[in-house]
Amino acid sequence: MGPLPETPRVTVITMCKDRAWCIDECVRSVIDQDYPDVEYIVQDGASGDNTLEVLKKYESRMQVYSEPDRGPIDALHKALAKTTGDIFCIVLSDERFYDNKVVSRAVEAFHKHPDSGAIYGDFRLVDVHYREIRVEKKRQIDFEEILCNEDFISPCAAFVRTDTLRENGKPKSGLRSFFDAIGDFGLWVYIGSRYPLKYVPGIMADFMVHGGEISYGLTHCQAYIRECETAIDAFHSETYAPKDLAALKNRAVARVYLNYSNQLAGRYFSEPIRFAWKAVRRRPGLLLTKTFLAVLFKSSGLYALLPVDTDGKRMKHAEPRALR
Repeated sequence: MGPLPETPRVTVITMCKDRAWCIDECVRSVIDQDYPDVEYIVQDGASGDNTLEVLKKYESRMQVYSEPDRGPIDALHKALAKTTGDIFCIVLSDERFYDNKVVSRAVEAFHKHPDSGAIYGDFRLVDVHYREIRVEKKRQIDFEEILCNEDFISPCAAFVRTDTLRENGKPKSGLRSFFDAIGDFGLWVYIGSRYPLKYVPGIMADFMVHGGEISYGLTHCQAYIRECETAIDAFHSETYAPKDLAALKNRAVARVYLNYSNQLAGRYFSEPIRFAWKAVRRRPGLLLTKTFLAVLFKSSGLYALLPVDTDGKRMKHAEPRALR
């Protein structure tokens, strides 16, 4: 990566489809930033509701593209091809920046940590009325934790150097083998295996928890698992001996299955059990983890007896979800 300009351009990308009910709040959080050079690209997946009518109110402050796509990451690739920023951030339609100084703080962090491929911070979990559920405090995460799904970075609270994904102004070859259609896991595997990822304390965004998140469906989870496996398989490094690399990949795949078993447990029966079994076959030690015990608890039927919040959700935490 080359050095950043003193005032780098920051591109904010929003991928959306049929999100008229929430996108206004997202847009206003972006266009109200106090940073002097923000490029805002909204990549719409040919919405059938009045999303585009909402966006039209702000057309002088953003670039809006509406066309069919194969999924949220396909939409991200379309938006990245149009990006002119030195840094980019992804803020989904049901998310928003925490305040109007987030972009300024991110740029300052890159100047303090010029070797970082990405910087990330904390975020709030909020309900559909943006009432705080809790603050998700992050920490410095190492690459193995990301690859093995033992911790995660939320895109809305992260900023990425555009150069990490480009070479001579064009997307680097092999990107789609890491992240293609579903979610952001492969993005962090790709960047984190090549560049430092720096944690910067402070709340950057609001991450909404609601029943309309498409990651709560079985079909999405099955597809996301396949994409995670593809990204894990695509990862290679001279840092690891072949035997160590194989063990690391096995650890990573096992954790993917266990995490998604936990996400589905309590709403489905056979699939969570099947995923959990695949996980422990690869790593028997996972039998002793809190996540595996949570799967057993939810699958037992006792989970259904727990009280729900005002939006009908029992799990108040940020789960991996599709970027849409």
